[in-house]
Amino acid sequence: MFYQIDYECDDGNPFQGFLNSVCGYKQDLSTKILHRKRLNLFSEILCDLKSNGIIKNFDSAIDIGCGAGIYSKILSDVGFARVLGVDISEDGIEIANRTFSMKDEKKEIGFMVADAQNLDRSIAYDFILCTEVIEHVDHPERVIEGINGLLKEDGIAIVSMPNLISLPYLATLMASKMGRKIDSDMRSHMKYPFYKTIGLFRRSGFEIIKSSGTNLIFNTPILRLLYGKASFSAINEADSSFSRRWPFLYFSQFFFLIIRKK
Repeated sequence: MFYQIDYECDDGNPFQGFLNSVCGYKQDLSTKILHRKRLNLFSEILCDLKSNGIIKNFDSAIDIGCGAGIYSKILSDVGFARVLGVDISEDGIEIANRTFSMKDEKKEIGFMVADAQNLDRSIAYDFILCTEVIEHVDHPERVIEGINGLLKEDGIAIVSMPNLISLPYLATLMASKMGRKIDSDMRSHMKYPFYKTIGLFRRSGFEIIKSSGTNLIFNTPILRLLYGKASFSAINEADSSFSRRWPFLYFSQFFFLIIRKK
């Protein structure tokens, strides 16, 4: 199943219909649009990996930093028999359990509170997702070591991280130089240009199969200007298309790596 989320409408299908309430977008337009762009890209990458036979087995997957469980649901729908979502937020896990937890003879989705820096490595997984997590932790190398320890020898992982070398973050950086206060969460997002992310995983013994990205131009002021206009859908589609391609992907706000052990 390939989720392609409509940015203008929330009643397209059952999955899409409760995204706002589950994710808590409320009136935060920027979070809503940018999160949905990441969801769309992840779904597209996942379906490509499946159709091209790069993911060999669909027995188990772990979603590190699962939040409210949306990505875990996608993993299950794509075909993984057992999906575990972990997150340090008790509130997020409570929402995920209430919304997506299930178990029958063929499928299981479960969630638990856990620190991404101290994961139990006694079980190995066919697939690992770690999206927008590493930039938030005190010891990113522990998360990367955990991914290495949890991933089966023929397993695949997708990791996404913010990319400083992008228009939205560079604009924020310039604003901070001019005296605008930037909160600690935003500063954590601006620590990792794409080449630093690539280096982290190569030094940790991973082969990079592919890279991709999403969002070249949209920040909050631009979204407020364009959202709801007749041209928005076309501009957004062009942005998503170009941000996946070389060399534009290196200037995308959210940088994705598809990796496996060497």
